[in-house]
Amino acid sequence: MVEEPLRCEERWRSMRKSGVCMLLLIGLLFFAPCTVHAAVPFVVRNGVLEKYNGTQTHVVVPNGVKTIDVKVFAGKKVVEVELPSTVTAVRANAFAECNELEKVVIPGADVMIASNAFTGCGNVEICGAASPAVFGALAEQYRDTVAGIAEEQGMGAYTDLIMDVLMLESAGRGVDVMQCKAGRYSREYPKTSANEFRKPEDSIECGIRELKYGMSLWPVNGPGDLENFKVILQGYNFGMAGYIRYLQTNGYSGWTEANAAAYAKRYCKGRKYTDKNSIARLGQWRYGCSWYPMHVLKYHVSLSREFAGRNGMAFRELEKANTYPVTYTLNGGKNSTFNASSYTGYIDVELLEPTRKGYLFSGWYSDADLTERVECISGNGSRVRVYAKWTKPQIGAAGISRVAAKSKTLVIRLKTLKSVSGYQVMAATDSKFRINKVSASTGIGKNEVTLNKLKRGKVYYLRARGWCLDSTGKKVYGAWSKAVKKRVK
Repeated sequence: MVEEPLRCEERWRSMRKSGVCMLLLIGLLFFAPCTVHAAVPFVVRNGVLEKYNGTQTHVVVPNGVKTIDVKVFAGKKVVEVELPSTVTAVRANAFAECNELEKVVIPGADVMIASNAFTGCGNVEICGAASPAVFGALAEQYRDTVAGIAEEQGMGAYTDLIMDVLMLESAGRGVDVMQCKAGRYSREYPKTSANEFRKPEDSIECGIRELKYGMSLWPVNGPGDLENFKVILQGYNFGMAGYIRYLQTNGYSGWTEANAAAYAKRYCKGRKYTDKNSIARLGQWRYGCSWYPMHVLKYHVSLSREFAGRNGMAFRELEKANTYPVTYTLNGGKNSTFNASSYTGYIDVELLEPTRKGYLFSGWYSDADLTERVECISGNGSRVRVYAKWTKPQIGAAGISRVAAKSKTLVIRLKTLKSVSGYQVMAATDSKFRINKVSASTGIGKNEVTLNKLKRGKVYYLRARGWCLDSTGKKVYGAWSKAVKKRVK
């Protein structure tokens, strides 16, 4: 490891002893030879390994290095690399296209690894205390939430594997971070007008419950039983009950690429992906992803050598998939910060909702006339433009159907309106609603309001109006109903 060549330090000490002060005049002459020679294997500055000039196939990086910089080992013919425990970060393309690389030892327990640090290294084994799970900050922010919900569901031991699923599905982007709005339990959670989860916690719980359901159909002997957990992962992608029933009916003992492909072919009626990227050429059937388990487990510390060869090629081809830009025409709205600016021809990109004050989002469309609705961007192999459609909330006229008087209390039942999310009721002791005014709102989907602590024996005037949430989450109100009156007991 060389911070600065030794002769540079000796020259500096010599200058200090001789009282030389005109550094600007003699700097170029004095320090010209102080360059890093190619024979020096490691070039390290401020804890960053900037370059590797060696030719060894088994490399031990010196202690004290904190960061493996961009493309340090890129294209090198290294077979095994051992990093010191001081390393905390491995940057983009650090080991890119190291075709002969078999093993990287990362002893540190908290190492941030760039998602493309090992681009082109199809059969590399990462071992040590550090997990090779390459989590960006957006995904990592959900780890505590995932751990807490998993514990509540009796799945605490599977937290790391659940995080692997989250990373593959969304990398922490958007609200539906587990991509399970079409899952078995999705309908139990409140949704937006576009059938999206309202908060990431609901998506996480829904996804964990889906995995738990799969394990009730196909037993898994703990988080180390990856062979059986592959079945659960493929079921998460294909549909849990259908895929597991297919395995059981046909006598399969676990997941294989072959039985996953056979299941996919059956349900897509023999149609293949038609986009032109490399993954499509490898023969995926147009139903889910037959390689889903290995795409998830590539983030896991227990990734084994069985994912070399053809499966490793799949990873490399995925890295090389063509990328196309996405343009959003928002028509007065504000885009979600998590909407992708580009996509590959292989991975479907979910389109997240934009926002616009006072309006409801009515979907993304592929044409300016707003006739062809799209839910996601999927493998058409070209640049894409999508258009946002907005509608003004249509809130019907509210009405009070019944008022029950109790001691200092009025219970108001409202006529049900399909166009509203909830209701607001106002009461006062004068018809202009100025004196002793009180108001209350129902929860979402409720049509009954209770007003408490009213004045005993007083006649109250009552009116109601409906409300719904616009795309920003703010309430938009309809018109007030005709007033009715009721005496409090």
